[in-house]
Amino acid sequence: RIICGYSPETSRPETETHQIYHSDTSLWEDSFRDHYIHDEQGRLLYIVREKWNNGEFERDVVLRGKFLLKAHIVTPVTGWVNFIRDSFIYDQDGILTGGQVDRWNHVTGAWNPVFRYAYTYDRKGNAISETEEKWDPQSGSWSEVGQYAYTYDNHGNTIESQYIPATAVPDAEYFLVFYYNNMQSSVGYYIGDTGTFPGANGTAEYFRLKR
Repeated sequence: RIICGYSPETSRPETETHQIYHSDTSLWEDSFRDHYIHDEQGRLLYIVREKWNNGEFERDVVLRGKFLLKAHIVTPVTGWVNFIRDSFIYDQDGILTGGQVDRWNHVTGAWNPVFRYAYTYDRKGNAISETEEKWDPQSGSWSEVGQYAYTYDNHGNTIESQYIPATAVPDAEYFLVFYYNNMQSSVGYYIGDTGTFPGANGTAEYFRLKR
């Protein structure tokens, strides 16, 4: 189940706490919690995800450099700990230009970059491309992994999406073709070969094909 918390001033969502039900104890246990952080203009700046530490975790222990032992460790420390942070970047006109995903490093006590993306818009305000990069901790630099290209009709509906990997992979360039029933679309994410695509006024069906 999900327990939501809202700002008393703006009524915007502030927290979402996800819990898992344990049938053996008939109790709900915290799993993770999302914090939604906005600026004074109401723009979403961060989504900070914490995970619940119940004092137990699994760890692989290597003995003498040869034997791998899976250990179940119990500690007296419990509570919420940082996990993942999504940050969103806007231009001076308030247009979303990209974002970044960071992961919490418990050793250094700091956020480590993992992934980032940037949008390109056409004159009509449609996002026509999304470039994705991943962070290489060894070189300390970003490297492009791929790009999504979006095509629109005259009504601003997304009619096609193509993923172009930075490194050529045989049969890896897929297209999504969308069909609508008087519904407007918005750029989003999708998994699988068939399914649904979230729209502003409804949901469009799509299927994946290769050209």
